[in-house]
Amino acid sequence: DGEKQCSKRTQAAAVKTQKLLGRAAGAKGGDTDALAQLISHFLPVIKAKSGRYSLVGLEQDDFIQEGLIGLFNAVKNYDPARGASFDTYARRCIH
Repeated sequence: DGEKQCSKRTQAAAVKTQKLLGRAAGAKGGDTDALAQLISHFLPVIKAKSGRYSLVGLEQDDFIQEGLIGLFNAVKNYDPARGASFDTYARRCIH
């Protein structure tokens, strides 16, 4: 039963990876729905990272804006041939 659980998690991760990759490709091609889905997916990550900086008195909205710019840059510059998943690349771009 443990093997089945592991297999299901692996399959779910692969599906998630493919969906993100498809959305990134769509957003890069101008699909605004795909971009909206990416923003929705990564906004909690952006907010979590920005929350760390608001503790030192900096504006959280400014950091959220910077995180969104990082996500847009990830969409624009992502190259799957370089070996990283879109999720990994986007998280690095979101500072």
